[in-house]
Amino acid sequence: MGLGTGAKQSFVDAVFAGKTNEYRTAKKHLDELIAKQALYQEGSYEWNLLEEKIKSAKSTFADLAVSVLNANRNVLENTLNTIKDGIEKDILGGSTLEKWKTYRDNWVTGIQKELELEAFEKENCRYRRQSSPKKT
Repeated sequence: MGLGTGAKQSFVDAVFAGKTNEYRTAKKHLDELIAKQALYQEGSYEWNLLEEKIKSAKSTFADLAVSVLNANRNVLENTLNTIKDGIEKDILGGSTLEKWKTYRDNWVTGIQKELELEAFEKENCRYRRQSSPKKT
C-alpha cells in the first residue's frame, strides 16, 4: 500500500471502526423493525410489510458481519506483520528477512560454494598426482 507501519495500522484500525459502526447501526435498525413488527398481528398487511424489511435488513446485516470479520482479519494480519518485521529486524541486525536471504545467497552461499569447489580441485589434483606415473 506504500504506507508506513503506523499509518497503515491507523488506516486499518479506522476501516475496522467504520465497519463496526455500520454493523452496530444495522443491528439497531433490525432490532427496531422486529420490535415494530411485534406490535402487529402476524399475517396482517403491516406485519407483512415489516417482514420484507426485516428480511432485507437481515441480508444486509449478514453482509456487514462478514465485512466486519474481514476488517478484523486485516487488523490482525497487519499487527502480526508489524510484530514479525520487528522480530526479523531485531534478530537480523536491522535487516529484513528478504535482504538477509539475498545477502546469504550472494555472499555466504557463494563463498561456501567456492570453498567447496577449491577443496574439490585440491582433492582432484592429489588423486591425479597419485595416479600419474612417477618420473625416474
